[in-house]
Amino acid sequence: MKLIFSRKGFDSSAGGIPSPILPDGRMISLPIPANPYDKKTLHDVYLDGIDLHQMVDDLSGGKAPKHIHLDPELSRHPQQTPSNWRPAFGQVNAAQTHLSNHQVGIGDVFLFFGWFKEVEQSMTGRWQYKKAAPDIQVMFGWLEIGEIFNTIKDREQALSTYPWLIDHPHFNQADYTHPSNTVYLAKDKSVYSDTTPFGGGVFPSFSPALQLTKNGMGRSIWQLPKWFYPVDGHALSYHSNLDCWEYSDDSESIVLHSAKRGQEFVIDSTYYPQLENWLTNIIKNHV
Repeated sequence: MKLIFSRKGFDSSAGGIPSPILPDGRMISLPIPANPYDKKTLHDVYLDGIDLHQMVDDLSGGKAPKHIHLDPELSRHPQQTPSNWRPAFGQVNAAQTHLSNHQVGIGDVFLFFGWFKEVEQSMTGRWQYKKAAPDIQVMFGWLEIGEIFNTIKDREQALSTYPWLIDHPHFNQADYTHPSNTVYLAKDKSVYSDTTPFGGGVFPSFSPALQLTKNGMGRSIWQLPKWFYPVDGHALSYHSNLDCWEYSDDSESIVLHSAKRGQEFVIDSTYYPQLENWLTNIIKNHV
């Protein structure tokens, strides 16, 4: 099994602000801004009881995007979910080539992470970031790969079986004909959790166990279990240079200076036997 740490959501170049951790602990990854040909808006992102467009407008100083690239799509409004809907994620260009080069396939798992910060409402009801809250990278969802579609070669098969995929940006945007364009569909039943309807979804609430950033450090400085350290020439992709790694003050952990660029970081359980049990605990304990 390969695990892919997949960076998604608003960042310093796309959106420019952290995704919010709400006062009740809920997290919502903000989909990156898109061109007008993508008809999805923040109103299409399901967050019960919250006007997400207004929240982002408050947090960004009136710069909420008019259109969004809603990908990955890990949840939908319960009343707007087709009968055979499943979480889906698309990738293209260099990032997809990286996944292909690492032979990512059915049974492998994406763990999605992004830039988050706690928010609160002012006395006037306006959303704002908590001044003392840290900027952190947090895992917010996962997808166990059940099917893989190239949007050119497999288009007819995919859309005949899952007509709702026509709404996915990697199927309906102008660049869907790029030869590397690929959509990953979640398993219909999770291998790692007995309580979820699909092999994928969101982690609804923040937990310290979902935080990648080491406490008190910049958000790209991660704290991971010590067995993540490179072994026998194998490492988390983009992090094979041993200078990326250093010992932690916690004997059970290792510190990683994570790559600030790159979307997909791949690690293979063939060389890390503890990986699958760690992933199981992350999913089972947070859904």
